[in-house]
Amino acid sequence: MKNTDLLIVALILALAGCYPKPDFPDTPEIAFKDLYIKYSGPNADDTLSFVVSFKDGNGDLGISDTETGPPYNRYNPDSTINPYYYNIYVDLFVKRGGEYEAVPFAFPLHGRFPRINESGENTPLEGIIRYKYKTSFFPLDPGDTIQAEITIRDRELHLSNTVRGPENGYVIPEDE
Repeated sequence: MKNTDLLIVALILALAGCYPKPDFPDTPEIAFKDLYIKYSGPNADDTLSFVVSFKDGNGDLGISDTETGPPYNRYNPDSTINPYYYNIYVDLFVKRGGEYEAVPFAFPLHGRFPRINESGENTPLEGIIRYKYKTSFFPLDPGDTIQAEITIRDRELHLSNTVRGPENGYVIPEDE
């Protein structure tokens, strides 16, 4: 029975080797998937959630929490924030008078998502990134229509394309 099991495993591995790896560019490509808001009630942080799909030719996405040295250090020598500290960049827009305008937040919505390919191997990847941002200061009202603009950066500091969505906007629901 063991020889049969080994034969099945060998056959599966051989067939898996017959499929070519996807050919994606090394610069990440993203597509907008979703945006939603979860209200947590008074005196609690609300959560803005953003979802994008990605394709990356060498799988070098994400920064671990322990990576705080160059080029991922938080501050530049002049004490300004280092743009390479973040690997996901989010701007929010609200519809006013038929046009979208930037939403002013006291702090940027940018952040970091963890390493996706922990092995460090150069391999094509595709998947979904779900990024959540908690805030106690939400400068919008129920009924406002919003859009998000999102870009990601890989470990080699390549910027992806920028996506914006949802296409018809997301209407902020009434408090739950």
